[in-house]
Amino acid sequence: MQSIVGTWRLVKAESHDPNGKPLPTPYGGKGMGRVTFNAEGRMAAVVVDGRRATHARQSHRGDFSEPFSEGELRAKFRELAGTVLTPEGAAQVEAAIERSEDWPSLAALTYLCRRYLRSDTVREI
Repeated sequence: MQSIVGTWRLVKAESHDPNGKPLPTPYGGKGMGRVTFNAEGRMAAVVVDGRRATHARQSHRGDFSEPFSEGELRAKFRELAGTVLTPEGAAQVEAAIERSEDWPSLAALTYLCRRYLRSDTVREI
């Protein structure tokens, strides 16, 4: 028997266009649905109109059994680095990582990260 990790009930549904503008309320404002997850990572969802969707994965995308491509890894790096580094900084760090075997220490990497840190991410600790 499969162990249930949790069941969640839909209490509100919202929809927005790609620019963030609100769209009409999904399901006519009468959203009903449930999502259930089990310990093996399987989930089942039932939404208001009675449709059912079930999806199972034996492993997460990007792990050893289904690795990311080089391009996907680089795109993910740029996306995440862009949250704390300037675009130029993300490119500099990416290029530096290509040469990491030649580093005598991590000082080169930490220097780049400090130099190109986005000003809106700096916080006093």
